Amino acid sequence: MNKDQLHICEQLAMDLVNTDKVMLFTGEGISPLGKDSVNMLLSDPDAIDYLKEIPPIYLKIKELYDMRIINKVITQNIDNLHLRSGIPNGDLITIHGNYNVFLCDKCDIEYTDLDWDFTELQLGENKNLLCECGGYIKSTIIDFGKPFDADKMHIANNIAFEAEICLVIGSDLNEYPSSNFPRIVGLRKKSLILINSDETSLDFITNIKLDLDAIEVLSFIIDAIRNNN
Repeated sequence: MNKDQLHICEQLAMDLVNTDKVMLFTGEGISPLGKDSVNMLLSDPDAIDYLKEIPPIYLKIKELYDMRIINKVITQNIDNLHLRSGIPNGDLITIHGNYNVFLCDKCDIEYTDLDWDFTELQLGENKNLLCECGGYIKSTIIDFGKPFDADKMHIANNIAFEAEICLVIGSDLNEYPSSNFPRIVGLRKKSLILINSDETSLDFITNIKLDLDAIEVLSFIIDAIRNNN
């Protein structure tokens, strides 16, 4: 970090401490699956192996959550890694679904950690996976053209309208409607912070954009907060 970036990160650490309404928004840039993660899972038989280890960036995010700096996490990622890192399901909104969470289409009960073939579930090839109620158990992944979960969208919308700070990591914010939630924060004239070296669709309303490694930034913020307490 140069001096200007250090100053920005120091101020950001102070701002995060001084509000209890911080929304974190993450995208495929931090996921081991990368972009087009659904096709990666469907086409690469080794893709699940990429998810065995929880990457450091997810653990840093969990540290911020444990410090009560981050209140809610909205993610575009389907990799289940935020949940595995320890972010509670009640504070995690998986806009595009979760490859490891399945849902009964009749009673809405959720199933996790099932030894079923993801490809068959996602492509609808296996019609014999039945819930106790008699409904079909289906993947929660939102494919292109399919409707988003209305409850999740409502919750994320409320979080965005209450947030004082939105920290975006690993997303170019080009996917609609999920990118609308950081947009809401920016248009409300609240703090929209991007950690991204690439151009995003919301650069025009961003308060701060850091062309830095996200782990470096979060590590600095965590250390700064702890050193000041």
